[in-house]
Amino acid sequence: MLSHKKEEHTLWYCYPAENFNEALPMGNGRIGACIYGGVATETISLNEDTLWSGYPKEIAKENYPEIYRKAAALCQEDRMGEAQRLLEHNFGDYLVQMYLPLGRLKIETGHTEKYASYRRELQIDKGIHKVTYHIGDKKYKRECFVSHDAQVLVVHLTCSHPASICLSAWLESELQAECQAIHGVLTMEGYAPDCAAPYGDSYKSADYQIYAGDPAHKGMGFAAMLKSRVSGGRTRQDGRCAMISDADEVTLYVAARTAFEAWNRHPSDSAVDYRKRCLADLYMAGEKTYNVLQKQHIAFWKTLYDRCGISLNSSVGSRKPTNERLKLLAEGEEDNALYALLFNYGRYLAVSASWKGTQPMNLQGIWNEKLIPPWNCNYTLNINTEMNYWPLLACGLHECYEPLIQMVKELAESGRVTARVYYEAEGWVCHHSTDLWRLTHPGTNRLKGNAQWGFWNMASGWLAVMLWNYYRYTNDIEYLTSIYPVMDAAALFYRQLLSEQDGELVLSPSASPENNYLQNGEVYALDRSTAMTQEILWDLFAAVAQAQDILGHKNEYAGYLPRLKKPQIQNDGFLCEWDSRHAVWDPQHRHLSHLYGLFPANQFQEEEKEAARKVLEQRGDGGTGWSLAWKINLWARLGEGEKALKLLHNQLTPIHGQCDSNDYPGGSYPNLLCAHPPFQIDGNFGAVSGMIEMLVQMDGNGAPVLLPALPKKWKNGTVKGICMPGGKKVSFKWVDGKVTEYQLEKTEIKI
Repeated sequence: MLSHKKEEHTLWYCYPAENFNEALPMGNGRIGACIYGGVATETISLNEDTLWSGYPKEIAKENYPEIYRKAAALCQEDRMGEAQRLLEHNFGDYLVQMYLPLGRLKIETGHTEKYASYRRELQIDKGIHKVTYHIGDKKYKRECFVSHDAQVLVVHLTCSHPASICLSAWLESELQAECQAIHGVLTMEGYAPDCAAPYGDSYKSADYQIYAGDPAHKGMGFAAMLKSRVSGGRTRQDGRCAMISDADEVTLYVAARTAFEAWNRHPSDSAVDYRKRCLADLYMAGEKTYNVLQKQHIAFWKTLYDRCGISLNSSVGSRKPTNERLKLLAEGEEDNALYALLFNYGRYLAVSASWKGTQPMNLQGIWNEKLIPPWNCNYTLNINTEMNYWPLLACGLHECYEPLIQMVKELAESGRVTARVYYEAEGWVCHHSTDLWRLTHPGTNRLKGNAQWGFWNMASGWLAVMLWNYYRYTNDIEYLTSIYPVMDAAALFYRQLLSEQDGELVLSPSASPENNYLQNGEVYALDRSTAMTQEILWDLFAAVAQAQDILGHKNEYAGYLPRLKKPQIQNDGFLCEWDSRHAVWDPQHRHLSHLYGLFPANQFQEEEKEAARKVLEQRGDGGTGWSLAWKINLWARLGEGEKALKLLHNQLTPIHGQCDSNDYPGGSYPNLLCAHPPFQIDGNFGAVSGMIEMLVQMDGNGAPVLLPALPKKWKNGTVKGICMPGGKKVSFKWVDGKVTEYQLEKTEIKI
């Protein structure tokens, strides 16, 4: 039923990438690669998903519970400034560590002469990157992919004429590493640093990256290796470089491994022989020809990619290069195929960056080439990590959801210590951000003004609800039994901290990330409660109550739900973000935390939806890339297809590849990755989720509602294989805005 139009499944360009935001991403969940597509010199930046700075550390055991109780008492007395200063100066510890770049594969071809007919493309339906160009009468082709089966990056070079491939290839890294050639294999081995900054400071430079010699303070060990398979020609090694001349075709294999064993195991104590594993990956892949590896890769890829998709009516502009399509769309040219490409690209990115047994996607998925990445390239848990996983279950990519589930289980272990040390509470808690080492304490480094983000302690509640969502899609009792203790322990933590206020239960003090309000001319981030806090509590308690009923446990939370304070509607009709009405600090703030109850939750009735609408109107149609994506989902949930399309259009605003400043509004880089700016991947997944909301929702009885927010420009289209809670999968086609074909199936989803 789903037509396959190339313009909805291919990104392509007439020039090589000049920077990281023009390079095209590939991956297998563990190994990430961004390909520049150069002619004289090809650059492929490399990542490995466990290559983080630092190692497991104990949190300081200070008088945190006393500080928290004092801050809560000050809050109840409406002494918000004192409570906030107390928490900011005393309630928090070291920052999260950094996700670091592994290095680069460099290939020099010697093609410095004039070339023609250049094209680089990313075939997202196959997971294949291709570069082609002519020099004289010779056509050169370079293909690459990252294999899930073989666990290597594969690069294949050919020419239309025999004995025409000449190249030099090597590995390099900005981390401390040594490169050498051993028995036909180029090796690069090194260690990651530990990142440390004094209280009141953040990581400002590489000076804060500490390379220690003693094992107790030594960072992650890593290895990358390069091997070639050559048909014809000559091969030799010159120091740290592989040199090939007059070959008919060349295949390069790159493997990478680290010493990572577990989130709570110091890499120096690891039993993982990462060098041996890396070499084994290389030799096992090298036993297969390129054609065999490619055939296996495409077959694997299509079993995932072909599970679902959308197609929209195409246009003339859709046959142009992707960067030109972005510009033309901004200038008013119709290109519905570009929206479909963005949707399909999001699914491609999920399969590339998150796979069972790997780490979950961070702020940049798995792609980072900076030693000091924006926001440490961490897991920001007050929206961004969750947004990465919003559309995956609906797209049937349950294997890609598994890393999130595993991380939450690990955070629950770490978070039990934080709950005890910081709050003297049972259960577990996680704050605003985390890293490979599953940090759960307020990682504020006691920076000035950190209460608006660092104190927020609702991540464990939201993440526990994400675990529940997997059960909603699968009805898998065995899975529910396994994750119920994590959900229950998250709810237990909050239950102990609840206090009664005017006959209602609230969690006080609370923050609404990452916003402030004005009171008597002062700026505050804390209040006696916030809408988002209460909405997450409602979602969590309701999920645990349902799980207890399903599993035959005593229902401990049904009685709490009616007593939880709900978001208030102000006299002017706006949904109140705080405990009570305050003067607005930033009328167009990027976060829409108090609209959590509208989306991703589904708690609001008509009156609350109208109050949310007024908030959205005030916040406007601008914002960072991920903020635009959230607004797409919110407007779609309100049934406003035209508004949702306008926000989707804004998210596709072209941003120059060299723009990394967050002073600019959001949009998309030439490689279609979300521009915060700088690059953050969450907006890509938020856009996919928003498009699903525009095309399929669910009514109160669990039945699909088709085309609930269809914009006029999307007159014709097809949806295939969108999964829904309850184990259902829907496919349909519409013409002139009316559904003409429809199919509802049962689906089996299990990890």
